[in-house]
Amino acid sequence: KLLKQTGKKITFKQGLDFRLLNIEKAKHLAELNYDGDYIFAFDNVKDKPIIEKNLKIWKNLVKDWQTKFFVLVGYNSTLKEDIERVTFLKKNKLFYTIFF
Repeated sequence: KLLKQTGKKITFKQGLDFRLLNIEKAKHLAELNYDGDYIFAFDNVKDKPIIEKNLKIWKNLVKDWQTKFFVLVGYNSTLKEDIERVTFLKKNKLFYTIFF
């Protein structure tokens, strides 16, 4: 709430934890005078169900082009799991950046 009250443009440069998103937090983020992309992390394929659930909340509040995911590959994941995460993001029309 305090960030919104400043009226200043806000940008988070790190990947936020999309698993922690709920309706209240999503509304607060979407109401900010936000400059740039909302960046989240998708590090583990096991998190796909919660990310899918939270996308239903998030996509009602912001445009697809405003959302980007960081995808860390090759660290505690198999190639199959890495491909599954990227495929999921592509299917949902979300931008992503892959880190090795």
